[in-house]
Amino acid sequence: MDIIQSYFVNTETHNGTRASTELVSSQAMLSCKFLKKYGYTTVLYTSKDLLPKFKNHPYDAIIALDQSEYEYVTKNHFWSGTKLVCCEKHNNPYVHIDTDVFFIEDVLSDHINNDVLFLHEEPWVLNNLKIDKSLCKDKFNIQLCNSYNGCVFGGSKHQILKNNLRITLDCIQNKSSDINDIIKEDIKIPYNDWVFSVFVEQMLLPSNLLKDINKISTIIDTSECKTTADVFTVLRKNRIIHLWFTKSVLHGVIGINNLIDYMTKYYF
Repeated sequence: MDIIQSYFVNTETHNGTRASTELVSSQAMLSCKFLKKYGYTTVLYTSKDLLPKFKNHPYDAIIALDQSEYEYVTKNHFWSGTKLVCCEKHNNPYVHIDTDVFFIEDVLSDHINNDVLFLHEEPWVLNNLKIDKSLCKDKFNIQLCNSYNGCVFGGSKHQILKNNLRITLDCIQNKSSDINDIIKEDIKIPYNDWVFSVFVEQMLLPSNLLKDINKISTIIDTSECKTTADVFTVLRKNRIIHLWFTKSVLHGVIGINNLIDYMTKYYF
């Protein structure tokens, strides 16, 4: 089983994304070091122009894609669509792990060979987004029973996952207007691009991946830091760290280099 990660510059936010590439590169280095600590084979997908940013990272392989291979998802404001492209292209069973996830302990080994794996369920997504359920069912056959956080996903049913990822990517490419129609205007969260991505990654994708699948695993342990003071306490206690909730604190207040220095001394 390969562990794959990915990072690409979104063509819609090129300048802002490139400014954060140094942070992402450092973050990916630490994420990869934890995975290598447990003996996993790691593969990074990125764009050709970003290769120098990752040349010193301990990945077993780095695969560069041409922009033409992934631009059809980024142009639809789907910032996490590139990882779906990479997963669909990957030729071996895989688990994709976002670069802002740190496995403090090897809790992955208990789940990695199961049919399909996600980080955890996120039922709050359904409660906070106003989504037309009848349109979801008619256009995408989504029953909306639950949603799953896709910052960790994959599994052993490689061909089924590959085929169903293609269904999801075709929907992104050809039915983006249908997806936007399903997302109502009175949503509680005001970021429409964000909502589009959440809908695809946490509702449409799981709905497709779980077809014809008998066994799904979820890894429950994940971090929630609400203040700067919480950060280092959580980093020393949690078995899995997902930085999405605290990136602004870590990058802007604490500094990613201070974070890496701290965690390297503490865990390595």
